[in-house]
Amino acid sequence: MATDMPVSRMTMIQALRSAMDVMLERDPKVVVFGEDVGYFGGVFRCTEGLQAKYGSQRVFDAPISEGGLVGAAVGMGAYGLRPVVEIQFADYFYPASDQIVSEAARLRHRSAGDFTAPLTLRMPCGGGIYGGQTHSQSPEALFTHVCGLRTVMPSNPYDAKGLLISAIENDDPVIFLEPKRLYNGPFDGHHERPVVPWSQHPAGEVPEGHYTVPLESARITRPGADVTVLAYGTMVWVSEAAAAESGVDAEVIDLRSLWPLDLDAIVASVKKTRRCVVVHEATRTCGFGAELVALVQEHCFYHLESPIERVTGWDTPYPHALEWHYFPGPAKPVPRRPLGCSGFMRRGWRPTRWTIEMPEHTIKMPDIGEGIAEVELAAWHVKVGDTVIDDQVLADVMTDKATVEIPSPVAGRVAWLGGEAGQVFAVGAPLIRIETEGDAPAADRAAPAAAAPAVTSAPPPAARAEPVPLAPATARRSEPAPSEGRTAAPA
Repeated sequence: MATDMPVSRMTMIQALRSAMDVMLERDPKVVVFGEDVGYFGGVFRCTEGLQAKYGSQRVFDAPISEGGLVGAAVGMGAYGLRPVVEIQFADYFYPASDQIVSEAARLRHRSAGDFTAPLTLRMPCGGGIYGGQTHSQSPEALFTHVCGLRTVMPSNPYDAKGLLISAIENDDPVIFLEPKRLYNGPFDGHHERPVVPWSQHPAGEVPEGHYTVPLESARITRPGADVTVLAYGTMVWVSEAAAAESGVDAEVIDLRSLWPLDLDAIVASVKKTRRCVVVHEATRTCGFGAELVALVQEHCFYHLESPIERVTGWDTPYPHALEWHYFPGPAKPVPRRPLGCSGFMRRGWRPTRWTIEMPEHTIKMPDIGEGIAEVELAAWHVKVGDTVIDDQVLADVMTDKATVEIPSPVAGRVAWLGGEAGQVFAVGAPLIRIETEGDAPAADRAAPAAAAPAVTSAPPPAARAEPVPLAPATARRSEPAPSEGRTAAPA
């Protein structure tokens, strides 16, 4: 870690902005552009303030044309610039496929090394933000399949900044995938728990100046002896949570660079533990995990004591209404083989927008989505003593992108408010309590504890809800045979 410079606590958003700031100041050939990245600062505010600092010729907005964005960047790179292009969501890159695959990735080879395409394509990816099928995709396998592209996915602010600087300085085109669920804090898969922001996590410490993280380097985030878990992006945190909750002494490797791959680190770990699980959020069939399984089988066959297993998303479009049935999450292991990994992770919870603790009806700050860890209370529409009806608006909360109304899920009387307008709440913090008929009088109960802006420890997980019935075809697809190992065996 770079220790010879001042260190600040940053979100991943701030770390990415710091990387671009450092490179814009350091290298006059660096330019940043994309849809709304200039004056507006990007859809997630990753480029906020950069246009004001460096001018509209180096940080500028572009038309809504992903093919045009990447095509222009290829030409800029060939002429000696180092463009950093933001694709608003990874789901939107498809119109630029020809420019990425046929031009950027092939330029060095086609020109016999006379030209290069030193461009960086930043793309927020992944789910866990209630973004639905067009804002939650994980297309990394489509890029790793293309010769001539580098593909990177960080899991924390420190790596995000160091990897982005390395990507901008590299002469190859780099696909820089940013797990948007991690923008504001780590996420262990327990959506029902309050979010811990990076400001209260050790991994949020980031040097303020120039430093790099090598593009082809993996990192062991959790040493272990029983099984090697290969993960990247959000799944690094989910895998660590699974190991902690299951009691399995798992060694978790954050790949960081998907391609080129740090194969030596993988092989050394698997030869030590003799077992391997591959975890990714993307769909299972032909996902990047299949390549990892093939490589481990090829290089570690005589060291393996059990089959390699995968924990992945389903082979379906990303479901908005069943987000947590799709999103891989941690669970207590129910192994079918000694120290086998089929029960290392499990699938899904029913999605909730807010939590109501019966019978107190304590409504908590909802998960607004997009990885937001803290939300500002903009205004109350009720006061203590008011009578409310089902679905009545109780409050407005504000994020960087929008103001959201919080409706009441029950009818009753307002017994307690968790704070005042302008106060910042952590996602999951108590917001308001509603008394309904049959509740004890307010005087007989203590008020909930005051909401803290953030928490560093999470309460026990809520009881698992009954699964939502699926159509017959879907149900058959969602119940793999025991040999597949995609879900835990029944308890």
